[in-house]
Amino acid sequence: MRLLLTALLIASCTAHVPPSPAEYAHLARLQERHAAAKPAARQLSADAPQYTCEDGAHSTADKWKVSGTSLGGWLVLEPWLTPSLFYQFLGADTRFGPDIEAIKANTGMDQKSFCAALGPAEANRQLRRHWKVWLTEQHIADIAKTGSTHVRIPVGDWMWRPYDIYDVVENGVRCNDGAIEELDRALKLCTKYGLKALIDMHAWIGSQNGLDNSGETKFVQWAEDVSFDPNSMYAPKGTFNHWQFKGWDWIINSTADWGMAMQLINKKHWAHSIKVLTAVVAMYGKHPAIWGISPVNEVGAWTPMDVLRKFYWCALAPPPPSICLLARPVPTRPLALSLARQGGLSHCTRRRAPLDLCHGLLLPWRGARPKRFHARMPK
Repeated sequence: MRLLLTALLIASCTAHVPPSPAEYAHLARLQERHAAAKPAARQLSADAPQYTCEDGAHSTADKWKVSGTSLGGWLVLEPWLTPSLFYQFLGADTRFGPDIEAIKANTGMDQKSFCAALGPAEANRQLRRHWKVWLTEQHIADIAKTGSTHVRIPVGDWMWRPYDIYDVVENGVRCNDGAIEELDRALKLCTKYGLKALIDMHAWIGSQNGLDNSGETKFVQWAEDVSFDPNSMYAPKGTFNHWQFKGWDWIINSTADWGMAMQLINKKHWAHSIKVLTAVVAMYGKHPAIWGISPVNEVGAWTPMDVLRKFYWCALAPPPPSICLLARPVPTRPLALSLARQGGLSHCTRRRAPLDLCHGLLLPWRGARPKRFHARMPK
């Protein structure tokens, strides 16, 4: 039995959807263009910011023993976690077809389309019911009884700065009204039962990975044929496939040329993201249950590293300096280095570790030592 459980655990931790041939080809093209770019345009040129911790920065002295679970499927919907909320969309091809646009408009496959298909009022009614029963005080108490120390709480950016369908008001309510109050309820319960919480920014505007767990499924391939072809990869018209057609449009588009990535940052989405992080920290930076804030979840596989490093660096900075609002080029020595001098950047070694070894750190704004949540242990 122990061997079986071990095998299942390994399988669950390693299971993933492999890139399609088209994705591999796209990645190869990006790599070729990046390699051929002129030195002045390359994102890793000699004068590019290194985003490294200052010499002499020390790791925190915290003992990194973390045990717990993720409260997935609660404030950010994912059909595989909460299929019962999405069963109501089955048969949309029959009820709204053969008009393919009507079928699309009435099919929910993620948080955004759930709100759009049902409308803000009905979606909010269903979500409020879901929030109450998906996470109860007994659940938190049971987690604590196992000896767990932490819970991870995935959240969406729309909770703090609604946009698109999330900002549409119907009968006096928006789709996700009440979500912040639910988060407050969970944190209050965590405090009561001695658990710490990691707020995980699970979903960002434009989608950071193109999957349903980002709040918006991108590049969905819809079946257009009315008749069913048994040799086709699709069922009748109105069904869809998206796993083979991933793409994203968060702070950088999935088609962006790596050699010009820093010039292709989506300034609107970037500013939105920094403002959301600022609001989250202002609201929860001193909450007794908060252990940390994860700036982003599961970024798309070929997101340019310099763009991502800059985002993490700004997420670690004090209240966003102008460089994080893209007002001017990032200096070689980011303003966030002041935190390193204060010991605020955890597990950055004396050897100037690159930021990707230091990016699981959150809440330096409040003056406390940030917490690390990735598997790599500090030396």
